[in-house]
Formats: sequence, C-alpha cells, structure tokens
Amino acid sequence: MKDYRDIVEEENKLKPRLFTYPNWNESSTVFDFEDLLEDALLILCVRAQVGVPGHEHDQHRAFVWRGADFDEEEAANEVIGVQEFKQRVLEQYWGCKNPEDQFNIEVSEELFDQESDEFNEYF
Repeated sequence: MKDYRDIVEEENKLKPRLFTYPNWNESSTVFDFEDLLEDALLILCVRAQVGVPGHEHDQHRAFVWRGADFDEEEAANEVIGVQEFKQRVLEQYWGCKNPEDQFNIEVSEELFDQESDEFNEYF
C-alpha cells in the first residue's frame, strides 16, 4: 500500500497545476477553457517530463495568462501584488525558494484570445 501511495504522490508532483490570482497556495489539476475568465490572472505550471519517452527535451514551463479585463492596478490593492503572486506560485509548485535559479523554467506571457498552441494543449 505504501508503494501505491508513493506512486500516486509522484504522479501528483508531475501534474500541471493552475493557480488563480491571488490564491498562490491553492491550485487545481483539473481545468478547462471555462477557467479562462476575462477578469482573471492565471498561472499554469508544468514540470518537464524528461523521463517519459518522447519528452526528453521538455522544459519546465510557467504560463502567465491574463484575461482581457484583468486590472493590474486594481490588483495592486489586493493582499498580494502580481509580481509577488508569480514568485509565490513558482515557489509553491517547485517546492523551493527562487526555483528559477535552480531550474530552467521558461515563463511565457499569454493573452486572452492570443494563447499559444503550447498553452492550449493543457486545456
């Protein structure tokens, strides 16, 4: 039974996670296009699947998605600013301080109705 729990825990680490501003300590592993709300800021974190055949050249990714109506000035009045939110999300997902210094994480900016194919693959 412990082996099964270890396998499930490892699989959970590898799953992409979607974080919604300003909740940096909460994420979802189940999401779809309906989560792309026009007034939201989302960060999708994806670990490289290097040990999986066909994914040997994968890279850690973080997609920062902004809805058309997301107001960064208004967000500055929230408990946490956008830059701090990004940093905390990366730390939460990769489990360490300053993960961008320890891992090769590609951060992509995504805009409403202009999403990249790579981003859309996860939805």
